[in-house]
Amino acid sequence: MDPFQIEWRSPQLILNRPVGKQNLALDQVRAVRIPTDADSAALPKGGAGCKKDLCILIVTDSIKVVFEFLAANERQMWLTALQEAIALFVPVLHANLQKKLQDERRRKEIEERKQSREGRRAEYAAGGMSHTARIMAGIKG
Repeated sequence: MDPFQIEWRSPQLILNRPVGKQNLALDQVRAVRIPTDADSAALPKGGAGCKKDLCILIVTDSIKVVFEFLAANERQMWLTALQEAIALFVPVLHANLQKKLQDERRRKEIEERKQSREGRRAEYAAGGMSHTARIMAGIKG
């Protein structure tokens, strides 16, 4: 499991195992907030199944996920924790990604230089030591 993701399971059980396990990477999350009236389409049963003071909405580019809590203080703790996690970890994720990309570019550049250097060496390898030895011995080839 990626340490920078939100993971949850369905409360429904089959053979004492959760039915569905889903997750979202933190860097995909655009917002974590309390649902508004405009979000009723994303809420279960058009908003009738979730009291807004007991729900949070996680918004990504592709989906909206609703989490329902038993108590408002529990919901507030989760809301705060998720917002802080996103604020802290997403910049770290992007910095790590930039570093990986930079390292990969550097590796490619080093490999290209190495191949270029080997190509230049190959041009001179044909004459090599035998040619040098003839010159030093004064033998005309």
